[in-house]
Amino acid sequence: MNTKLRRSIASLTLATVVLVPTFASASAAQASTTTIASRKLNANTATKAQLTAAFTAVGVKNAAKWANEVQEYRPYKGNVNKLRTELAKYGIAPTQLELIIKSLKA
Repeated sequence: MNTKLRRSIASLTLATVVLVPTFASASAAQASTTTIASRKLNANTATKAQLTAAFTAVGVKNAAKWANEVQEYRPYKGNVNKLRTELAKYGIAPTQLELIIKSLKA
């Protein structure tokens, strides 16, 4: 085999080795994010730690504060409209409120 051909094969092999793990890592990260986002916590039974972790995972600012508020206004009796109303009283940004609501089920 000539030198140019060996170098080409070596380059292709190296590129494959470098790209495959990177692609796999991106897929794993995406799957992890999707899994976190698709799991909804029960607003009536989740612990403060679970609520805080879920809110942090989706990007809620000051997640521990909002976890306390979710616990304070329990029970929600089948929907989160009561929670939406109660949290809105604190002047929470609408985008933050929606992140919280999307993280919960009642």
